[in-house]
Amino acid sequence: IDRSTIDGNIGSLGGGLDVDGGEVFIINSTISGNEATNFNGAGGIYAGNFSDAVIDIVNTTITNNKSGTIGGIIRGTFGDQANAVINITNSIVANQETGDDCAGPITSIGYNLSSDNTCGFTETGDLQNSDPLLGALQDNGGPVFTHAITGPLSPAVNNGSNTLYTSEGGDLANDTDATGNDRVYDFASGGIIDIGSFELQQDATFEGCPVTNEDKILFVKKGESGTG
Repeated sequence: IDRSTIDGNIGSLGGGLDVDGGEVFIINSTISGNEATNFNGAGGIYAGNFSDAVIDIVNTTITNNKSGTIGGIIRGTFGDQANAVINITNSIVANQETGDDCAGPITSIGYNLSSDNTCGFTETGDLQNSDPLLGALQDNGGPVFTHAITGPLSPAVNNGSNTLYTSEGGDLANDTDATGNDRVYDFASGGIIDIGSFELQQDATFEGCPVTNEDKILFVKKGESGTG
């Protein structure tokens, strides 16, 4: 699944995808606005108790999905046949319409972002309890609708890993994001990939100051001064 958007679907256990077996590779794609009607389902991706699927997710955005308990991703854990493997890299799993972002053991390869702490994103570059500052699902150019990163203050900007994108199957020199823009903005000058399916086409700066996920912003009242 490459540069695709899965949205507006309704399923029993898996709103967007219900994967029982085989190998699935998802890259530069968006899974949004899907619903699982079963209370124990996942709005986004469901790999249940009888699944032995291997699912690799790279630079993908999973957001605004819903179910009774888990909006984003479920990897089943009950019984000897619950053998699915879900690997996730440089991706956003955040801001579901209802339910938590994840349930079950999910393997972070690194540089992922979630809006809660249920995905176990604790590897290098991972960001938990973070808001990626995404816009609505809409036409941002290209063949499919996307959730644009709304500006350089998003913690998704420049916080992915070029190395992991390549090692997990991507081609930085030739790939595009879901909108058709270069996968890395200003790649020739050392640009760093954004987390998720959308690549912001501007420098990560705000009023001349570089912005990272560790920056602290000082607000000063008009007519006063301050340092920080």
